[in-house]
Amino acid sequence: MFKENFTRRHIGPNSSDLNKILSTIGVNSVEQLLKQTIPEKIRLKKDLNIPEGISEMEFLKEIKKLSSLNQKFKTYIGLGYHDTFTPSVIQRNILENPGWYTAYTPYQPEIAQGRLEALLNFQTMVCDITKMEIANASLLDEGTSAAEAMIMMYNNRSKDQKSTDQNKFYVDSNIFPQTLAVLSTRAKPLDIELIVGDIKELNEDENLIIKKWQLNERHYGELTGLNKEDMKKKYGEEKIHQFRRSWDVKPGALDRKSPYHPLNIETYKDIPVSDIPDTESLKDTHKRVVDCYNELILKDLQNGKGVCISAHGNSLRALCKYLFKINEKEISKMEIPTANPLLIIF
Repeated sequence: MFKENFTRRHIGPNSSDLNKILSTIGVNSVEQLLKQTIPEKIRLKKDLNIPEGISEMEFLKEIKKLSSLNQKFKTYIGLGYHDTFTPSVIQRNILENPGWYTAYTPYQPEIAQGRLEALLNFQTMVCDITKMEIANASLLDEGTSAAEAMIMMYNNRSKDQKSTDQNKFYVDSNIFPQTLAVLSTRAKPLDIELIVGDIKELNEDENLIIKKWQLNERHYGELTGLNKEDMKKKYGEEKIHQFRRSWDVKPGALDRKSPYHPLNIETYKDIPVSDIPDTESLKDTHKRVVDCYNELILKDLQNGKGVCISAHGNSLRALCKYLFKINEKEISKMEIPTANPLLIIF
């Protein structure tokens, strides 16, 4: 039976080429070359106990026989790792698709190339869904990811922060122990001081997070709870556009008995009834947002604190109108992209 010899297919020197190479180097044999190149004490004294080569078909039979001896046991891999479900479409079209793990250039690692493509597709999908300008995906474990995030923040300190040697990094005490261990190891050579504590207590003690209903989305009155198609049928596209984008036009009032009315929503229970609107225009939203800004946010800014405002689109549009002195006509054209941060430096 003919057995395929891999060395015959391998791109390499034949006997004639090998003699020329050895002659050029100035040795008589490959053995002599190895003896002159590799220290004697690390060379094996005898040949490896490797059986003769076999054909690909014989190998597949052997490996199948060997794999049948495998036994499945429950895995206790540790904190932070969870069982997963792989949809068949992902298994069939990605994990079992040679296009994901076959090189398209001779020098490209096969599996690595497929993983890079998968990561690119994933982070592109994240950008499409969130409308963020940039996203990043990696195959790093949690501990390494946390360490990389810490170092990135450390390297991106401002000049003032560097000059005053601000090197403290807050870590929630509920973090997994292996993640904290990696952070500690990576922080030591950079002289980063880890401060470990309960993030919930920090928020309560220093009021880092303040929730105000005045920053909520504009109240759309009787449009609330309707989908786009229903609104178009009832009011027409032109009227809907006017409701959504104009400065002082507001939809009809929402019945106070409606389950969608703020009066019947738990989060508004402590707010005076007189402050809760039945409907709003952007002008109405502007008033409550600006009042909240001047009464609460401005004080922190004047004291040199950084403030992060997380709010709905119309609330942010109203605030931008006030801060940037945008007129009533232009504010209707302003778009607030979802999940796209806006940095304002005073």
